[in-house]
Amino acid sequence: MYVVIVNPVAGNGKGKKLYERIRHSPFFKDNTVFYIAEYKGHIHKIMTKLEHTHRNIQVLFVVGGDGTMHEVINALSNKQLRVAYIPGGSGNDFARGINSLKDPDSIIKQAITEQKEATYWLCTFETGPSHQESFINCIGFGFDAIVGHSASKLSLRNMLSKLRLNSLVYIFALLRELFFYQPLQMTMTIDGEKQTFDQVLFLTINNQPYMGGGMKVNPQAHNNDTDFSIIVIDSISKWKVFLLFGTVFFGKHTRFKEVHIFQAQEVTISATSASYQLPFQVDGEYGETNTATIRKLREPIYVKGIKA
Repeated sequence: MYVVIVNPVAGNGKGKKLYERIRHSPFFKDNTVFYIAEYKGHIHKIMTKLEHTHRNIQVLFVVGGDGTMHEVINALSNKQLRVAYIPGGSGNDFARGINSLKDPDSIIKQAITEQKEATYWLCTFETGPSHQESFINCIGFGFDAIVGHSASKLSLRNMLSKLRLNSLVYIFALLRELFFYQPLQMTMTIDGEKQTFDQVLFLTINNQPYMGGGMKVNPQAHNNDTDFSIIVIDSISKWKVFLLFGTVFFGKHTRFKEVHIFQAQEVTISATSASYQLPFQVDGEYGETNTATIRKLREPIYVKGIKA
């Protein structure tokens, strides 16, 4: 059987439109069950239920954005279950990271009729002994998190989404927040080696190159089973930030001397003050923490609906 989980509010209603389009797909026959997420946290309840009641799932289809996929992955106990992602969010960076087919009907057809699939390795982040999650795309600290949080509340977001100009949402938020942002002090312990940065614009840990709706923030990040890529932008003037972000969609910003890139299997990010909370975003969801440890998850997930 096939299961389809839909986040109808993803992409300012794009998730619902996709559901209306695909629910009558000829490839979804009587052996397909649809679940509609009705509130934040509902996906976790859906996943708990279906993994107990439906043990013969051939493909789990996820309709929504990166945040939807994040929720599904963190509720998925059976990592052997094949997943097909139908991008319906504002950013859809996971779709770029897995080299997804663009047309929803093509994704459905390939996932059901072909054996083609890809392995995709996740990372985990731990902000305390009782809080550990996986992430699909990235976790970022500093300006990246603040801009992402601001972008989610931007009044122009709906209009830009309707015009299919989602990438401009991040740029508008960036321009607004840049005038108020104060650089951060952070300590990074990378595979046991400690480094301190005093004027951090942002620090991101990437599982694949894309974030922020298609920006190639970390072009050296390639999904694999051994390590992840870290990019730190430190001691950069605000006027130069405009130049940097002008090249970020093409991955050319790495030429700036203020940009530092590392590869790691494990890293701990900490504020230099025990009382300070670092703003962070993980797969687009905002939070604050004093310290976080990121590791590579050795067991992959299996993704269908991809290009050759």
